[in-house]
Amino acid sequence: MKTDFSQYLQDVPADRTFKTGFGELRNVHELKSFLQEKGESVYASYANESENHFANWVEAVIGDKTLAKGLRGSSFSEALQLVEDRVNYLKLSMKFSNESEELFTNLAALSPGLPFSPSSHTFSTNLELEGIESIISPIKSTPPKATFMPSSADPEQQLAQLQSLYPETKKKRGLFAMFGR
Repeated sequence: MKTDFSQYLQDVPADRTFKTGFGELRNVHELKSFLQEKGESVYASYANESENHFANWVEAVIGDKTLAKGLRGSSFSEALQLVEDRVNYLKLSMKFSNESEELFTNLAALSPGLPFSPSSHTFSTNLELEGIESIISPIKSTPPKATFMPSSADPEQQLAQLQSLYPETKKKRGLFAMFGR
């Protein structure tokens, strides 16, 4: 299942904001800014050893259980670092998700016979025989570039034939290993 990372960065409904003595927090970006601006003493009034209201809000309202779990029992500096890291991670994940979605969509348009679903970024495991055949038949019908000499043939002749087919081929010490020598 694909995770929609953008949901963790969006504003929450007005009736579900985190209310502080300094205003309301509507999203994790604002939580990050709040912690940076207000510092440890204000953090301590909302989070201590017995209760962490930030973690409760992040889990219950924003829905980010990963961040909420990290916030529980965290010191101010740990919490600030966790929120900053999570925001950066979510932004990168969204960027990757959007870019890979575009890549898979373009790939599907260019290669309609390939068995994958761009929307889920997964390859199909239940390929139908016709789908497989449509991919394999062009390969099977393509004649080989050349017929190689049997391994009993002279190695220099084999090398010359290879070099004529593949000019970039260099004479290497282990080249004849593939011919059974």
